[in-house]
Amino acid sequence: MEQQQPDHTDSPLDDPDEQAHFKQVISAFFNYSLDAMRDIARMEKDFNRIDPKYLQMLSPDFKAKRIQRLKGAVIANSIVLNKVVQEYQGLFEHDKLPNGMIMFKPMFVKPSDIIKMRSTIKSFLRDWAKEGQEERDMCYKPIMDEVRSYFPESQKADGSRVSILHPGCGMGRLVFDFALQGYKSQGNEFTYFMLLASNFILNYTTKSEQYEVYPFIHCFSNLKTDEQAFLKVKIPDVCPNEVMKGDKTYDFSMVAGEFVEVYQKQAPGSWDCIVTCFFLDTAHNVLEYIECISHLLAPGGLWVNLGPLLYHYAEQPEEIQIELPWEEIEAAIPKYGFEYRRRPEWRETVYTNDRESMMQMTYRSVFFSAVKK
Repeated sequence: MEQQQPDHTDSPLDDPDEQAHFKQVISAFFNYSLDAMRDIARMEKDFNRIDPKYLQMLSPDFKAKRIQRLKGAVIANSIVLNKVVQEYQGLFEHDKLPNGMIMFKPMFVKPSDIIKMRSTIKSFLRDWAKEGQEERDMCYKPIMDEVRSYFPESQKADGSRVSILHPGCGMGRLVFDFALQGYKSQGNEFTYFMLLASNFILNYTTKSEQYEVYPFIHCFSNLKTDEQAFLKVKIPDVCPNEVMKGDKTYDFSMVAGEFVEVYQKQAPGSWDCIVTCFFLDTAHNVLEYIECISHLLAPGGLWVNLGPLLYHYAEQPEEIQIELPWEEIEAAIPKYGFEYRRRPEWRETVYTNDRESMMQMTYRSVFFSAVKK
């Protein structure tokens, strides 16, 4: 698969600040097992501090079994995460052990990056495991159905492909699925965690269900059974390199960078279709996103959106965040040259969800499509 940097600028890694940020993200991957093992040590310590009479009330060897399984699951996750970033190990001081393994010198990883790292593991389930199919059907299928109803053929009359841009594409599954349908499909993603993980799946896996990960081992709240935390999923459920080899050609690419910064300099009307899924609320100013989408779409082009308004920068006082209610956004969209094709409606959706959990986070996402006049 093609992994691109923005066409109008040099690689973001040419910037010293961006290099430092990139190295911080890489360190979160390499440091994953150490952070996780610290958590296990704390859990074990807590069990040991309670009166043994309480442990006797639990099922036999409950503590030992949980700790042992946790350690095994962490090792399985770290194998995958280390493979994602193995080409970058030279960025860090390390020793090579007699058994061939690499031992890194101590790294500082920000708590926020630890959270993002663990969230990335759950995103493997959402996009690239068979267990994520129900969630993909909630979020991706309505978008695909709307696009195919408007563009039933992936090729235009002049023989070129209908072009679809998917900003905020995460691990790239919807981009991949559109490419399989014959469309020119390009994903755009800002977060290095997602870019690195998607690059691994798209370019470096060689067969389906090649690796296994445990997405839920970092939360033991709201469990019906201990077994829930140890759900094992195999990734990828579909191997891009297997599916896309052969005589058929595909037009599939990924571009790194912030959406407006990357695409605002493209020529007006560069795209036939733009799809946004759980994306509008990643904007500092959602109106700027809408303006850029309008600029990029050709007359008669289609915009399809599904997602909530969980504004990502709302609790970061150093960041600009314009928190608009849906009614203001809905009224503003036609002012940017759109006409609603599918009037806004509400769909229940989830995101990296454990469907067996005693606590369910369900979004009432807005779903609509609009045509550029």
